Amino acid sequence: MEWIDQAYNDNLWLILVFHKFDEETGSTDVDLYNISSDNFEAILYYLRQIEMKVVLPSQILTL
Repeated sequence: MEWIDQAYNDNLWLILVFHKFDEETGSTDVDLYNISSDNFEAILYYLRQIEMKVVLPSQILTL
């Protein structure tokens, strides 16, 4: 989760994009944008643990 740590430590924006949830990921270039439910939950848990602010794209427009 180095990219999350870098964004957090350097006070940067980080935009996470996932195309779909798929338990079989990473075997092709298209699969690189898919994520397993376990990995997605791990990311959410980590974001909560470090108390990183999470906003939706529509919320960014009002900042």
